[in-house]
Amino acid sequence: FSIMPGPLYVAVAAAQRTHRIRFGTGVTLLPFHHPLRIAEDAAVADILTGGRLDFGVGRGTIAVHFEGYNVPRDESRARFEEALAIIEKAWISERFPHDGPYYHIPPTALVPKPLQKPHPPIWVPSQGSSETIDFAAHPERKYVYMQNFNPFSAAVRYLNEYREVARAKYGYDATSEQLAWAAPVYVAATDEQAM
Repeated sequence: FSIMPGPLYVAVAAAQRTHRIRFGTGVTLLPFHHPLRIAEDAAVADILTGGRLDFGVGRGTIAVHFEGYNVPRDESRARFEEALAIIEKAWISERFPHDGPYYHIPPTALVPKPLQKPHPPIWVPSQGSSETIDFAAHPERKYVYMQNFNPFSAAVRYLNEYREVARAKYGYDATSEQLAWAAPVYVAATDEQAM
């Protein structure tokens, strides 16, 4: 399932051996973790990478993951959106409270803050869900189209949908710096070897 249980740790370790490469998590599944713990871990990772962290977040879709964490799958979107709101507030606020359906946080200050200001770039992946595209089009976020199961021709449609939502709902023109396309590939000397 392409699972990496500690991508922030791997990013920090790799950053100690490089100087310019950026590191992205793809993705931290927010419904399975307390948002303050993730905010702290990502802030430390941003500091230890020298401000080279791109923070990929998602809600998850695989049923066995929800069973393993004992999280109702039908709560995934609401939990994801609330957790990300808490993480964003923790990174930019000196002190903040939060009282939501899943998390109750008294006035709290996150220390340390990320090195990047106002925070590391936040990437939201989707395989074409209009709800997720709408959420990702917020000006403080970036969008990753995941090519896992859709045909290659679908990429243009979903990337254009993101651009249209950004323009119509949020009033800005999305640039290539706000879009990514993740597709599985196999590199070989010939097409036959790749197949």
